[in-house]
Amino acid sequence: MISFGCIICGVDMSIARIRTPNEPPNAAWNLEGVNYTGFSKFPWGSAFEDQECQECTTVDRTPSHPHFFDLENVACWPEADDEDDSDWLPDSQSGSESDSLEYDSASDETSHEQKRDSENESDSENDGEKDTDINTNKYPLSQLHHPPRPQRLPHGTWHNGRVYYTINRHSDNQDSFPGDDEDAPYVPPEHIAAPSCQSFQGINGHALTVEQMKNCRNVRFLLPKPAGLTAEASDDLLEQDSLLFISGESSGSALAAGKTARVWRSFYPPRHGLHELKTSWAFVEEGCHGYDVLHPLPVHSYCLDIYAKSSYRRLGRVDLDGIWHWRELLTTPGVWGLDEDVPTQTPEISRGRESWDSPWRHVAGDEWLAANPVEVPSIRKVLDICKLPVTEVPIQLPDTGLMALPNELKLRILSFINVYDSNAVALTCRQFYELTQPIFQASVTRELPWLWELLQGMQYPTSPNRPVTWDPLCPLGFAPPELPKDLPSEEEDLTLWKQIIEEDAMMEGLGEMVKALNCQRREELFAPYNAKIESSQQEWHDFRNRVSDWIRHQTPESSASLDWRRVWRFFNPATTKLPGIRSRAHVWKRCEQVLNGINRAHEYGRFDEIHQSLLDKLSDPSHQGWRTDLQADSWI
Repeated sequence: MISFGCIICGVDMSIARIRTPNEPPNAAWNLEGVNYTGFSKFPWGSAFEDQECQECTTVDRTPSHPHFFDLENVACWPEADDEDDSDWLPDSQSGSESDSLEYDSASDETSHEQKRDSENESDSENDGEKDTDINTNKYPLSQLHHPPRPQRLPHGTWHNGRVYYTINRHSDNQDSFPGDDEDAPYVPPEHIAAPSCQSFQGINGHALTVEQMKNCRNVRFLLPKPAGLTAEASDDLLEQDSLLFISGESSGSALAAGKTARVWRSFYPPRHGLHELKTSWAFVEEGCHGYDVLHPLPVHSYCLDIYAKSSYRRLGRVDLDGIWHWRELLTTPGVWGLDEDVPTQTPEISRGRESWDSPWRHVAGDEWLAANPVEVPSIRKVLDICKLPVTEVPIQLPDTGLMALPNELKLRILSFINVYDSNAVALTCRQFYELTQPIFQASVTRELPWLWELLQGMQYPTSPNRPVTWDPLCPLGFAPPELPKDLPSEEEDLTLWKQIIEEDAMMEGLGEMVKALNCQRREELFAPYNAKIESSQQEWHDFRNRVSDWIRHQTPESSASLDWRRVWRFFNPATTKLPGIRSRAHVWKRCEQVLNGINRAHEYGRFDEIHQSLLDKLSDPSHQGWRTDLQADSWI
């Protein structure tokens, strides 16, 4: 499976982006969250060739270093002389022991002659004369010796002719650049989007900015709670009274490098001790009915928060279990007798994912699906415009006698027409513009309950500022410091001194002293990095606490002074110019469908059966369909 989608909104987790000519290279990435579209032909093949991109351009991304592809193969200092090398010269210390014991008069004379020549050269230099035959050329160190690569590199790093991909916190994978063979690698040209770009391989950068796509690859997983799990302050509102708990955040697709599947998925920050997860990713969108195992459930981070707010608004609590049961209903509605109650996917989602094993198709016109629905750039500016006095001058039509009617009768007439016809009436004159304000206000309150910035006066908290393609194993954007050669790791220290003490018990005191000194050195080396990690984790926990406050806040806000027609026009999903608002309306509708589906299951008496099926699997540890490495020796 190339990737998987969000159970709530249906949009894929591995959204790619094609940058515009005026954007930096990091504004582009492919399905893997690295490089750029076109870097690899997999998984697109010939089925998704860019046929309608005549106005698009390309750019050469080959690094400027002349020996970029050779550096990985440059040998370190030779360990021994190689007499087969054409440039080999005898080692001055390579003579045999017998040679050093023989007396050679000719050699002695030669030695005296070399000494005199050296003295003459010294005198010549003192006289200001220089030997013009001496080679004074300087060579870059990289041509003489290439140092070993760092122990860890962030996901997607180009280093010494290789691309490094994160596999898990214990290992990475290096892949060669494209080419006919390793002897002829090259860097493929990068596709640069024109406004008319029709490529299926990535979002057109002209349609969505990087800011508008914030967190579009962020995924969290719902997993059944193990026995003895203790609550955490962050997200306790979501997890309390639930059979499930929520992982930290991860990012991106199920691919690590080309055709290599990412078997392990890492999380940051870790929650409930969960650092890493391994499962059959091809089944995470599938319900568990008919399977012997339970699979983690993937959701976008922001979709989960919108669901929590929608659930809290309707039920007064967050029904986290409802999302799990919804996956069961989506997968096998007939088993539960709810065939007609499960909605089909929207046309936009169906166009994006033609089949379960195909990559996401980035269809032109559907880019709004990848827009962040909770943090919408420029929304405050649009709301401020709605608070300004009316400056539009409605068209003044000839008097038809309607204006002479009492306002009560006019309002009675307006009540029989829909809001779109009311919009047309509002543009006839200023009086009708004002008379239609209650109609637009009622429509906004009824049809746009997700417009919390206006209706509840509370904005979604600002999430931590990370790149869209951030690496959970490198959350700061750079790797931690490496230990110098003379400083072993804690594990190496323990192993070494255990062996020494077993051979000589008298060395135990010295060993404890050396280990203490090494421990202090390691702490001093990692202190700045660990401080930044701690600050980053605290920022995330503070953010999640603010999200909990935002979920609870349901108090209506008084906004009588607004121009409600402007509000309706600017935020109506059918007319809005804000992709994030259109995305929000889609996610909210899906959340309501989840809640409605679970309510239908209750009404039909099938919910207890669905719930009991989950409880039965939870009671048997053999049904756990994933592995975790809770004691991983993390490098972060």
